[in-house]
Formats: sequence, C-alpha cells, structure tokens
Amino acid sequence: MKLRIKDSSIRLRLTQTEVASLAAGQDVHGLLKLGPTSRDCLAYGITISSTVDHISAHCFTGSLLVTLPLPLARKWHESPTVGLQATQSVDDGQEVTVLLEKDFTCLHRGPGENDSDTFPNPAKAGAI
Repeated sequence: MKLRIKDSSIRLRLTQTEVASLAAGQDVHGLLKLGPTSRDCLAYGITISSTVDHISAHCFTGSLLVTLPLPLARKWHESPTVGLQATQSVDDGQEVTVLLEKDFTCLHRGPGENDSDTFPNPAKAGAI
C-alpha cells in the first residue's frame, strides 16, 4: 500500500491482494519506520467495518486509519472502478479528502520498484 499526504488530502494506492483482502473483511496496514525506537514510526491502514456507511479517516498517536464499509469494499473489488473518494469536514470548517485507488503497473518503472501485484495499467493496453 502506498500512502500520499498533501495538505488536506490522503491517498492510498492498493495492490490487487490488498483490495481482495478488504473485500474479504480483512484490514490492511503499513508501517513507516522513522527512527531507532518502536515509537519512531507512522502506522497507517484501512480497517473494514460492517457498521458504518461511509469512508472516514482518523488520526491517533502515531497512526492514520481509514475506515471503509465492507459492502463498499466488496463492490469496489468486483468492479472496474479505479478509486473511491470521500470528503469529511473537520472542526475548523475545512474538508479533508480521502481517496482509495487501485495501484496500476507503472509505465516507466524506476530502479527498485516492484509492481508485481498491481492492477494492469489501462494505458499499457492502449485504452488511454
């Protein structure tokens, strides 16, 4: 899972295995180690819930967690839909955008990049 944060937006790109795991009701998580101790890290992930009806993001000490409704995860997995997007208000009147995307195979892979579990890139097939 790839994480991108820019100003008031969060974007997570997921592999085929991760999207399938979410559809099966399993959470997916990542961990960015930033220092020598176990507290020097940023945990991030997506948790599945059968009790919510919308995508939401929450920040806890050292972690960022996105909640995804199970029916939406299943529908997303079974469809060609690339991404799911939600917007949530924060207490100062601003909004945060949360975007979950299927991660496509890179057209120009950089050194050391592994995209073996990514979704086929539609541009590679001449669709774009």
